[in-house]
Amino acid sequence: FGMDGSGGQVALWRHELGAKLEDRPVVMLGSEGEFSPIATDLPSFLYLVANGVGPMEVLFDTVNWDDLQASDEILAWVREEWPDRKFPAPKKIVSDAKSKLKHFEKHVLSQSPKL
Repeated sequence: FGMDGSGGQVALWRHELGAKLEDRPVVMLGSEGEFSPIATDLPSFLYLVANGVGPMEVLFDTVNWDDLQASDEILAWVREEWPDRKFPAPKKIVSDAKSKLKHFEKHVLSQSPKL
């Protein structure tokens, strides 16, 4: 659903049939073959973005967790859309995604053509 300037893509991973759109994990596929889970679901991803954390920074592990530049307007929208949801700190969202979606790497590598 998103693309960076070099052709990398942010996508919803359809690994569970029947899962609602907002419940699908968000992943980043870099233009040079890099890949990483970003968030376990779409609301968590939007909360990350609202806090100033971009998918490229997660992919390349360059997030400055001590100096996030949050957007109050986007944070308010996310909280309005999911009023009953308690979001963990952005760093925890990313660590949870990397922990809970460890099998994403195996999946991506199994889809790559063998050279």
